[in-house]
Amino acid sequence: MKKATTILAVITAAAMTLTMFAGCDSDDSGTGGDSSTTTAGNSTTSGESATATDESVTSDLDDDMVIGTVYAVMSTGVGIKEQDFGYDADSDNDEIIDKIAQSLEEWTYLNFTSFDCSVDEDGKSVTIDWDGDSAFVTGEAPEEQHDNFHMYDAQSLRWFVLNSMCLSIIENIGEYDVYFLANGAKISTFEGFEGFDTETAYNKNSHEYVILV
Repeated sequence: MKKATTILAVITAAAMTLTMFAGCDSDDSGTGGDSSTTTAGNSTTSGESATATDESVTSDLDDDMVIGTVYAVMSTGVGIKEQDFGYDADSDNDEIIDKIAQSLEEWTYLNFTSFDCSVDEDGKSVTIDWDGDSAFVTGEAPEEQHDNFHMYDAQSLRWFVLNSMCLSIIENIGEYDVYFLANGAKISTFEGFEGFDTETAYNKNSHEYVILV
């Protein structure tokens, strides 16, 4: 009787061990933090690492095009996403910036393309003057927002637009000083930007919400 009891205990222990190993093979992709708070505290991105590559468009580019990268800057250490785009090899910097804006707009669903651009090749500076239809000026996201770039308030949206545009410019055309205007005026006139130093290039500004890394 004692021997039978021992054999039964061994069989039971073996069954429990097999059950534990089977549990280790289960899909745990649904666990863990699925959302992160962004720059001004009210925009979200789901399940992204600090730098993540979104859906690539490289396969759609012609062989004679240069491959660049645009950046969507959500917040420090949490949500800098990137995606490829293409432009003609003989493009000047104005044309590259237009392509950057177009790519960001198609990717994020936000209006990045309504602006005037001035490039000073001698002074190595770029000035982007957003017009009245731009996402920066309106502070509004489209009714149908991208799941990865959901904006809940105008201030978060504006910082997202500036950071994404600035990082994408300097990473594709080089170390230019980048300045932003809105309808020809300083961006410091907008709520949340009071006191912002517009005399210093955006990419050299020490403001806590200027995120370029």
